[in-house]
Amino acid sequence: MFRYSFLILMFLFPISSYSNWQGSGTSSNPYEIWTLDDLNALADSINTRNFYGRNLHFKLMADVDTFKNVIGHNNPIIAHRWNHHFDGNGFTITVNINRPSTPFTGLFGFADKNSIVENLTLAGEVLGRDEVGGIIGTNWGIVRHCINNASVAATHGYVGGITGANPGTVKYCTNNGPVEALNSHSAGGIVGWNRSSIHNCVNNGRVKSASNFAGGITSRGISDTGIDDNITMLYLNNINTGTIEGTGRVGGIIGSVRGASKIKVMFCSNYGFVKGNNSVGGIVGELENVTPINILREISNNFSSGVVVGNSKVGCIIGDIVNTNTGILIIENNHYDKQMCGEED
Repeated sequence: MFRYSFLILMFLFPISSYSNWQGSGTSSNPYEIWTLDDLNALADSINTRNFYGRNLHFKLMADVDTFKNVIGHNNPIIAHRWNHHFDGNGFTITVNINRPSTPFTGLFGFADKNSIVENLTLAGEVLGRDEVGGIIGTNWGIVRHCINNASVAATHGYVGGITGANPGTVKYCTNNGPVEALNSHSAGGIVGWNRSSIHNCVNNGRVKSASNFAGGITSRGISDTGIDDNITMLYLNNINTGTIEGTGRVGGIIGSVRGASKIKVMFCSNYGFVKGNNSVGGIVGELENVTPINILREISNNFSSGVVVGNSKVGCIIGDIVNTNTGILIIENNHYDKQMCGEED
């Protein structure tokens, strides 16, 4: 019986390169990441399914330069996903990730619901195809207290300074790097495509979409009918100072608010230059008010002092409201600098 149990344990947690790291992988004694070799070993262990344990703990112990890998395989098969706790410990990882044909690209590729990434600063360059982020390509877990200084770009889809796609939670994060959707749509300073909450985040970087959907915090707050009907997507205490540019649906905080979830945008501030062709707003570019009638859209207690430029459907707070006769729509106590933006229509 003992031998049989030992073999099962070996199968679940096989001995690999991580067995040589300092620490034991617990919250009180995490595995310590000191060097580029340590970080590469971590990526290889996750990407080759070399262990299956969940909720292991890792702690960065020094700055690491010239990391070219992705932790958490770009194929979102569950066994390859990042589902652990990574504490950056205030240190910086400098990356050179160049994968223009690969989705789910970032320092971490695909992070599962059990994951936490925190206290990390990123520098360098990240290039991927779709769902591209500086810290995480697609985040289902928690990202907090992270700073992105890297340039982040996607060739064909969603891109964000912190995460490319976010059904999870992003909070207390800052983006300082340029973010660009090169040949497509949806660029956000913090999150490319969002289906959950973002709060207390700051974007200082330039955000540019070659097509529609660009926002200082996220390009699109969107969800699918029947999936998130009982969820409230909350954008709270976020700030944008960067230049935001796209062809349409461009906002200082959010490019476009759509879908079936209850959505609140509250106590957010835009100080950046916002430019587009149509549906351009200091806070929200396009606001879709939807059926059923109990779906809430609340835009309240926000402020914009940025210059807002467009050819049609331009507003100092909201550029365009679609379907004005359905749903619950609350727009109140928002303020803007008339000298910078002019009078609202």
